[in-house]
Amino acid sequence: MTRIRQIFIALLPLLMLIGSCGHSPWDDMPDAVASFVDNYFNEGKVGEAVETSNGFVVTFTNGPQITFNSDNEWTDINGRGETLPKILITDQLPQKVVDYLTSMELLNGVYRIQRGWHYLRVDLSDSYFTYDDQTGQITYPEVKH
Repeated sequence: MTRIRQIFIALLPLLMLIGSCGHSPWDDMPDAVASFVDNYFNEGKVGEAVETSNGFVVTFTNGPQITFNSDNEWTDINGRGETLPKILITDQLPQKVVDYLTSMELLNGVYRIQRGWHYLRVDLSDSYFTYDDQTGQITYPEVKH
């Protein structure tokens, strides 16, 4: 056997092991999380998918970070400087909020949405408002002078 062939044969198991370790962040995501990410952020590159004590966090290399609770429902979608997809806003937010954003011509200007027990917070470029799902009220924070 030639020396090169001997080296190749010796390294073959290592090369096979490295090839089989092609781990992807998609492998770590629960099906519901992966489906949500694929549905609304299919053009982004997932950089990291991490299970936390409260759920799951998916971070893109060039944009958003999405936090899911233990039921795999989103609780925080932060565009991290980028606007969120319009289809996400229209599909995931209550119709009253979508109508409000549409009437204010802000449907393409949402940078972050956070969902709590009975509220929704929508961050725009220079302000935010909350939506109370118990009362249906949309309110802006008080400005203190």
